[in-house]
Amino acid sequence: MKKSLLVVFIMLLTGCDLFESGVAYTLDNPKNEPITVNLDGKEYQLPAVGHISVELKSGIHSIAYQGESAQFYIFKDGKGGLINPTLSNYYVNYSFYKVDNDGYDREKMTNEMMLSYRNTDTILGNEFSGYFYKYNDLVIEKLGDTRGWSFDVDEEQSNVVSSTSSIKIIGKIFREAAFIKLIKDETGTELLPVSGYQQPARSFANIALFYPPLTMKHECAQINQYFDGMNKQLTELQSVSTDASAREEVRKQLMHYSSGLLQAKQQCPKKDFFVESVNSFGATNRVLDGDARNAYERPEKEADAAMKWMTNRYVFILK
Repeated sequence: MKKSLLVVFIMLLTGCDLFESGVAYTLDNPKNEPITVNLDGKEYQLPAVGHISVELKSGIHSIAYQGESAQFYIFKDGKGGLINPTLSNYYVNYSFYKVDNDGYDREKMTNEMMLSYRNTDTILGNEFSGYFYKYNDLVIEKLGDTRGWSFDVDEEQSNVVSSTSSIKIIGKIFREAAFIKLIKDETGTELLPVSGYQQPARSFANIALFYPPLTMKHECAQINQYFDGMNKQLTELQSVSTDASAREEVRKQLMHYSSGLLQAKQQCPKKDFFVESVNSFGATNRVLDGDARNAYERPEKEADAAMKWMTNRYVFILK
């Protein structure tokens, strides 16, 4: 009895939630032969082109495959996702659903609603455009409605609209071979490896940070300085020695990054984007140079979009 109480006391001191339920993750093998993966000290035999489901609680987790190992950290309230020990390519494909006969033009609505999901990337060395995103991270998260996915690798995709939700964009994650087959089935395009193509070798030793550093080259020094601070906070979250309470505090601070960005922008020197232009009557007017303004704001907008993406994440690769 005393020993049981001691274990409970130690778990409370280390920040473990005794009553936290695990979140489902798919431990997947896209290869044509079985593989063995060690997750948190337990060995899993994954069948060829198959998966098993594991439940993971928040905190630090370890994974080992083919003599290499890595650690990752899961925050509470994560959505789950896919664990990719082979660091293979996966594709999240997006489809637009709507209720039929609702008076709206399907093609027009599809083009409007899916615009932000349009993307171009390489598949087997071929450049391909569509409504998809390519991932080869160690952990590929489910993130909800924006750039997330709902249907798993071996799960049949279905129409999920209803009378209460008549418009929906749904993502499904595919292994590379299955995604190539989907492209052929839907478009007739057969993607074959380009001449001389070789799949890049990837290992745990050179896994990119799950949150890539924000490299700012903005004309405004205050904006550059602000995102340098963001990088330091993100780096702190990825430190193995950072405890759970410190990570939660830094994460809360990052969620309010937009107000800090606004303050940095207000400190920037005023920029004049108007140029003189002579109209058809010979009068000189001051006209906004949209190209110059867009070029000035582009680095800021790209970093802002990256931060929105980052602050929705629940998993960090630990370094």
